[in-house]
Amino acid sequence: MIKATTILGIVMAAVTVASGDLLTLIEGRSLVGTVTLRGDTVQIETTEGILQFSSNQVIDIRYTEALEAQLTQMLQETHQNDPDAMFASGRWAIENGLLHQATEILKVVLRLDPDHPGTHQLLGDVRINKVWRTFDEAIAIARSMLDAGRYETLLRELLPKMEAVASEKKQLIPVRELRGHCQLRARDFAAASKTFDELAELAKQVQALRYAAIADILDENPRGTYVPTEAYPQGALFLGQGEYPYPSKPGTLADPIVLQIALHERATEYIETGYRLMTEAQTLESTDIDPAITRYDQAIKAFDCADAIIPAISRSYRITIVQGEVAVLQMKIEEYSDNFDTQMTRLGKTNMNRKNYRDHLMRMMRNLDSVRSTLKSIIEAANSYPSELALEIELAELDLEQVYQMREILTAELNDEN
Repeated sequence: MIKATTILGIVMAAVTVASGDLLTLIEGRSLVGTVTLRGDTVQIETTEGILQFSSNQVIDIRYTEALEAQLTQMLQETHQNDPDAMFASGRWAIENGLLHQATEILKVVLRLDPDHPGTHQLLGDVRINKVWRTFDEAIAIARSMLDAGRYETLLRELLPKMEAVASEKKQLIPVRELRGHCQLRARDFAAASKTFDELAELAKQVQALRYAAIADILDENPRGTYVPTEAYPQGALFLGQGEYPYPSKPGTLADPIVLQIALHERATEYIETGYRLMTEAQTLESTDIDPAITRYDQAIKAFDCADAIIPAISRSYRITIVQGEVAVLQMKIEEYSDNFDTQMTRLGKTNMNRKNYRDHLMRMMRNLDSVRSTLKSIIEAANSYPSELALEIELAELDLEQVYQMREILTAELNDEN
């Protein structure tokens, strides 16, 4: 038997972890955070930022201290060894934004009844073969079932359970992705296309591009037949180490290798666009720096799309772009350095009054700051590929050290003039 005082102590200790006030809008949405009233405006600070609403948009505000007091009273009046009664208190705590206290209450329920269905569902657990699993464990099991070819069981039994308890996007997305791949294996290409379209809407930009590419490939090949544009040798990087070779003959998108080939060829289209822009930039960089930088930026965006579909497929091109950008930036540095040298020569040959001398020093300082900023840009860009661009990083760091030394000299001279 669990003592009531013990349960209350455990649960209310969770109050030390920040919970929050509960704000309910007329539209039905509830938010948890710190509520502040500012005239006719209601402000709530949540983990995702500060939101503001006019008072006529708000239907109810329940403050943390009052909610915690109400929960304490509820627990004092609850039979502490009745799992259903404790579960009701835990569910009330969740509904009122006391998530940390609710977690402690639900732990108590599971101590009383390890198989309590309502509690496991609230916690997002999934029952697999009579055993309750956490959501992450269920995802791992589902993936192994897909690899084993048990996609029909997944579609019929496990994935509906997992989708029912998925409480946020980061849980819903992997479940939908598993569903899409199961539909592909089952050769239900229309359903799979719809699922990957939904995923493209749900996911963030990088993931979304890959999901959208799969949906487009399925829409373009509604019967699931795909003809590779070329033959792929055994061990092709994107196929995985040791995978069998694939000839340039029709295959089905139900085969994961064929789908991967289709995605690779879609990514290659972006690579070709990026390569064209990169080549244009290389042609321009010796005569027209700013348009060259613009082309490089556009090429990077194309490579971003390619990498979203097949991770790291554009790495070698990106290194070439960074080398080109570094070359362009070095040209800017030479321009700034020549200007600095000219001003330094003039400083030694021209008689100046105090004001003109100070203005001249300030112009030299601005030139050095431009060089410093550009060198930092080189180091930042090259640090993405430290092994391939080690020389560029080393030279830029040496130049940067010289700039700092020259800047100290100018600063001291300016201070003497004050």
